[in-house]
Amino acid sequence: MKSMPESTLNAGEAFGLVSKYRSLIFTGTILCTALFVAAAFALPKKYKSHFSLSIYAKYFQNPLIRDFIPELSDPGEMKSQRESLIRQAFTPEFLDSIGEKYAIYHPALGRETLPAGLRNLVSRLKSWGEQMGLYQPAKGTPGVAVARENLLTRIQVFDLNNTTFHVSFTYSDPEVTLQVTKDIYTRSE
Repeated sequence: MKSMPESTLNAGEAFGLVSKYRSLIFTGTILCTALFVAAAFALPKKYKSHFSLSIYAKYFQNPLIRDFIPELSDPGEMKSQRESLIRQAFTPEFLDSIGEKYAIYHPALGRETLPAGLRNLVSRLKSWGEQMGLYQPAKGTPGVAVARENLLTRIQVFDLNNTTFHVSFTYSDPEVTLQVTKDIYTRSE
């Protein structure tokens, strides 16, 4: 029985393929480059500012803190306690003060801002979606709570090791980003 010869690709055939489809390759490259350049100018800019925060075990040995937090020996539990301490610094009052101070809270568009015809269309679409089971209305979420949650999602906390955390804030204005990060750092100390 004869064995089938294996197909191989040599340099001449590869050059032939590239030369045959060079116009498609060139056009695709130009279109992708133009798309990415347009996206770089059209998409909103985001700025990120960050700092590293270290919480040492001595903090938990303070007599005042020891009364509230039981002594822990597990490194994972200590890391969890440290991250929890950082997150507890982001109280609703603190988030509200930052949101108001730097005008980060953006009120959601109310139904009053929409034209009457569009308002009716939206309400009909919502009722139709509820009937079909495609839409479930929010259960009375106030605008400030949504804005607070949005602000909290811009603050990120990552652990670098057991004692050090990377805390960052992302926003579209570089000056506000830096000032909010300074406020978070001051609050987390």
